[in-house]
Amino acid sequence: MPESLKNIINQFLEIWKKLDNIKKITLGIILLVVIAAFAFIGSYSKKPAMEILYGNLNSTDFASITKFLDATGYEYKTSGTSTIYVNGLQRQEIITKLAQENLIPAGIEGWQLFNMSKWDETTFDKNIKLHRAIKGSLEQMLMTLDFIKSARVELAIPQRNNFLTDTEPVKASVVISLKPGVETISKKQVMGIKNLIYRAVPNLKRENITITDTSGKEFVEPDELDNEQRKLELVEKKKDLEERERKKWLEEIQKSLNEFYTSDRISIVRVAFTINWDEVKEKQHLVQPVEAESENPETPYPDRKLMPGGTLTISENARQERFRGNGFTPGGPTGTEQQLPPGYRDLDYQRAEYGNNDVIKNYDYNRIEKEITRQPWEERSRSIAVAVDGKWIRKGVKEDGSGYIREYIPPTNEELKTIEKLLKASILYKQARGDQIVVAHLQKDRTAQFEKEDEELRQKLMMQRLLIISGISILAFILLYLLYRAIKNEIARRRRLREEELAAQQQLMREAALRVADEGAAEVELSIDERARRELLENAINLAREKPDEVAKLLRTWLSEET
Repeated sequence: MPESLKNIINQFLEIWKKLDNIKKITLGIILLVVIAAFAFIGSYSKKPAMEILYGNLNSTDFASITKFLDATGYEYKTSGTSTIYVNGLQRQEIITKLAQENLIPAGIEGWQLFNMSKWDETTFDKNIKLHRAIKGSLEQMLMTLDFIKSARVELAIPQRNNFLTDTEPVKASVVISLKPGVETISKKQVMGIKNLIYRAVPNLKRENITITDTSGKEFVEPDELDNEQRKLELVEKKKDLEERERKKWLEEIQKSLNEFYTSDRISIVRVAFTINWDEVKEKQHLVQPVEAESENPETPYPDRKLMPGGTLTISENARQERFRGNGFTPGGPTGTEQQLPPGYRDLDYQRAEYGNNDVIKNYDYNRIEKEITRQPWEERSRSIAVAVDGKWIRKGVKEDGSGYIREYIPPTNEELKTIEKLLKASILYKQARGDQIVVAHLQKDRTAQFEKEDEELRQKLMMQRLLIISGISILAFILLYLLYRAIKNEIARRRRLREEELAAQQQLMREAALRVADEGAAEVELSIDERARRELLENAINLAREKPDEVAKLLRTWLSEET
């Protein structure tokens, strides 16, 4: 034993010795529980999985099947009173034995009924089993649909007899239960159910199938009115497709022409084409000569070579016949004389020679067998009508300013022919198909357009006149304002010069009076007014010396009042 393992065991034993009895009992119980759990899991995992045998069973079928399973000893489980689970490995065996005992529930049996048979089965029993197998398979198939919860099918298959006129038709009745949330089914779904049934039952016709729900409401497939409605919808879709194709052609042609002409000069009157929606089936038997060498597309000259006579020898038979010796002429039955005339009798048994060469040759051409189904989409004819307008050139403005002077230049015939050639090339024009292209000159009525342009011109000229008059008025106002300012400044200048002159005179008078007073000149007796004036003058002189600016303002005020 390794040393490490011995150490672990010794440590575990030491720990175990240190534990008291209660802890030892607790650990032992835990260990036993763990071992039991692992044993239970192992035994449970070895058991085969349980699979559902039948579900949605009624009480009678449920009781019959469980009683059979109890009697035969098969292990099973149930879920409620409608579902039975059995061992997955034994499920097919149980179904087979249930079929032998005729215990398979209604709507469940299928072709598994034929997995085992009894030794005492009769033809009648086999027919019944076939009937049940077809019915059960149909029910299973219908219940695989998403909208069906359960289905029950009943078939009325008459017995065969030797009188074909007395044969009854095969009939089928179907009762379906829809899943929760599904209130009804569409007519297309009904038609699909009928297709499933009538293709599964021999000699069953569609009109002999009846489908109802659990409340007795019959489901019908699309009738003639629905078919007519579908035809009308198909016609509408075809018309919509034609209109989309027509608009596509119209936009492409309009876009291409607008690269060379303005949009107001080109008018596509109509783009139309007819489509043949007939589905055509045809068989072709083509006979062509046999080629020795095919045509080489790279050479500018024809170099195709055919076999002699354009045929191919498929078989040949040559035959040669040669004869040399005495001839023999039959004379008649044995034992009778010959019935030959005397002259021919002498010629008989003469030496003769005979030769024949036959050559038979069989020739044949290249034969091509084609079976073509043409899709319902063929353009029969295309029609395009284009109107081209000329150009208007402005020569100037009328003298009275009421409008423009215009000159009309129509498109030339060369332009119209060029447009027609381009359109033919773009739509793959074929005259044999009935295509039509018309490109013609058509002058548009531009009265409203010209009236609008002339009105804009008149408004433009009027605005120009108003701008000129306004400019002149503003210039005259500016000139008058400048003249006014010049006159005002001149008047102010002259007034200022006069004031300066008066001030100078006053100054001279004051200085003269002061000189007279200083020199002691003879006093002149003055009146009271003169004395008062003199005092005022002296005060004014003194004030002028002290405050010359204020005195100058006062003098200006006096002068302005005097003037």
